[in-house]
Amino acid sequence: MNNRIPGAFLHHIALSVQDYDRSKHFYCHVLGMRCVNEWTFQGKQLCFLDIGDGSFLELHSGAKDAPPANRQYLHLCLHTSDLEQVYRSAVAQGATPNRPPFDFLIDSQPAPMPVKVAWLCGPDGEELELFQHVLRGPEGSSTQ
Repeated sequence: MNNRIPGAFLHHIALSVQDYDRSKHFYCHVLGMRCVNEWTFQGKQLCFLDIGDGSFLELHSGAKDAPPANRQYLHLCLHTSDLEQVYRSAVAQGATPNRPPFDFLIDSQPAPMPVKVAWLCGPDGEELELFQHVLRGPEGSSTQ
């Protein structure tokens, strides 16, 4: 809970793209997001794509016009309960594989966090991480 910003939650992450229609198709038809709003502002096409939990990816056309200093996006990470299936499906539909699924133990505090991750690239080469929490059984065995 955030005590300084009442009602705080992640609303959207904005991504500037080179080919608006290609990127919108990829995020909607390959990754299953849903376009909920679309508009034009200062000659650029924009839209909100519902990621699935009520937060949004906002696409902006015109990435090729933006100076490099304005491109501070590192990667978009999407949580899933079935990482292997999402990865296979995305690659089959045109996502570029970057790093196939692997298990990883994040040495975090107060407790280590076992996860499975995979990396893909979207239509403009943007990095996408798929993330799945891995539950550990009583003897440390993986249960997903």
